[in-house]
Amino acid sequence: MLLLLTLLATLLLTAISIYSVSDHSKLQLTQAMGQVANNKLGQVSAQYNVMEDSIQFILSNPEMLQSITALSHEGDPHYSTDYINTAKKSLAREMRLNYLGQNVYRVLYYNEFGQVYSSSNAQTGRIVESFDLTKIPYITSTNKKPGKNILVAPHTDNWGYSEKPMVYSVVKKIHGENLGYLEVQNKQDHGMNMTDIPQGFFVTILLNGKDILFTNATDSDFVKYQTSMAASGNSAIENSYQGDRKRTVISRDKKRDVCIVVSCSEEIALLSYLKLSPVFIGSILLFIICSILLLLLVIRRFLRPLSLIQGMIEQTSLETIPDLELHYHNYDSEEFVHIQKAYIRMAQRLREAISKENSAEFLRLQAQFDMLQAQVNPHFIYNVLNIISAQAVAENSEEICDTCSELAEMLRYSTDTTERYVPLKKEIEGLEHYIYLLQARWQDKIVFEISIVEDMQSILVPKMFLQQLIENCVSHAFTQIKDIREVVVKGHINEEGYYILEVFDNGVGFSEESLVQLQKAFDRVKGKLKNLDHNIEDKIGGMGLKNAYARLYILYGTYMHMYIGNNEKGSAFIKVIFRKSLDDSKIHD
Repeated sequence: MLLLLTLLATLLLTAISIYSVSDHSKLQLTQAMGQVANNKLGQVSAQYNVMEDSIQFILSNPEMLQSITALSHEGDPHYSTDYINTAKKSLAREMRLNYLGQNVYRVLYYNEFGQVYSSSNAQTGRIVESFDLTKIPYITSTNKKPGKNILVAPHTDNWGYSEKPMVYSVVKKIHGENLGYLEVQNKQDHGMNMTDIPQGFFVTILLNGKDILFTNATDSDFVKYQTSMAASGNSAIENSYQGDRKRTVISRDKKRDVCIVVSCSEEIALLSYLKLSPVFIGSILLFIICSILLLLLVIRRFLRPLSLIQGMIEQTSLETIPDLELHYHNYDSEEFVHIQKAYIRMAQRLREAISKENSAEFLRLQAQFDMLQAQVNPHFIYNVLNIISAQAVAENSEEICDTCSELAEMLRYSTDTTERYVPLKKEIEGLEHYIYLLQARWQDKIVFEISIVEDMQSILVPKMFLQQLIENCVSHAFTQIKDIREVVVKGHINEEGYYILEVFDNGVGFSEESLVQLQKAFDRVKGKLKNLDHNIEDKIGGMGLKNAYARLYILYGTYMHMYIGNNEKGSAFIKVIFRKSLDDSKIHD
């Protein structure tokens, strides 16, 4: 009876397997097409990233940006001819950097005044010396999206003097008045690997949903058919084209509006199946028969190890894993031994991860505690309390109340951890309490001047940032000063539209060694912060200038520069420059 049931089950599974072979072949075909589509999408994305990097390299080069800005003033009587010519020479030199020409066909800068500069390498050759901006077909669409990278479909090169190949471009209108355009070109077939496309697969790469970047299909009507499939919005389509069943797979990059369409006839999968069907069917029959027989023989033998492993897994949880006993059982089956080892390794890794998480949580809480402790200088509080005590005994005046009130306000502002960044106006209000207490300590021997223009009151700064700068002056600049100590805080907007925040005093200034050490410390902080996440404040130690620079860099990144030094009189100054065009949405870019 058992043998009969086994035979019937074998015949039934064989019939099902034969029936499903066709669908299995189609599934394999779809998977292969999807892999080709993803590979091609990766190649296009890689080329696009290289082209974007070339544009970003120019925009992040201060010397090139300064030259481009200068060229925008061509013909302006306020700018001398020597100034414009110097900018032209500088930009032409920078555009010839080897980096710009290594991985792309050509990099160009041009503007509304007919000025054009190009990268130089062996493949691009000489470019035209004059051009009409209005006759460049993609300028209109580029102007509609200033500051955005525009992907331009393949077209005849507009800039080559002799050679004019088919190229595709990434074009960007530099945001600003008359700042011009940056364009990076690649030849149409650059980066397209033809050898990895299987025979019978037709691949078409579309830009903007309709413009053809690449295709290996020779039938133009079939390319139109693939374009219509891309417009459907589906990722996999099965239909007919001129009586032939076609399977189409589509992969998209929505960010860059790139679409990869791969089509293939289903006959390819069926022909492959027919060639292999005798071997395939025989293998299925043998496999099913052997499997059923072996299953009947070893099912009892496998039940006990399975039960043990199941029990171990059910006992495993986040609460029990630290105290769970991990030990090996002796199994006859090598497979169960591997499963057991894999489970124990997983449990050990989970236990280590929980331990690291607990350690990280402890360190995070400890860092928060240290940060709160560092908000106020304990020596300063000690001195202020001495002042309060002395005034209480000697004068019995209301100044004691005022001093206590100012101290309370300063402590309330400094220990409030709900805000890490505050508007400059609020920071100045908090600073005034600190200044009051300093004047109470030093009496008429210290003078403060704060002058901030109204347009700068709303910009964000790290909390307690100004107090750090002023405390640096009081702690270090006046050690050898017996006259009146002066500290000045000024904020204004320069002619180029940058925010300038300055703190300077009439003290002894920085030593040359201190300036060198501080600059090295700034560079180290900048290098480390580039590779860390935004929740890095807890990892910054100290309350000095390095701390102030680190918190400013976290907030503004490359949109901020801090300069320290000594003026002509030998006194110290600290200058912070911000980008005026920066808004809150770009602070962490």
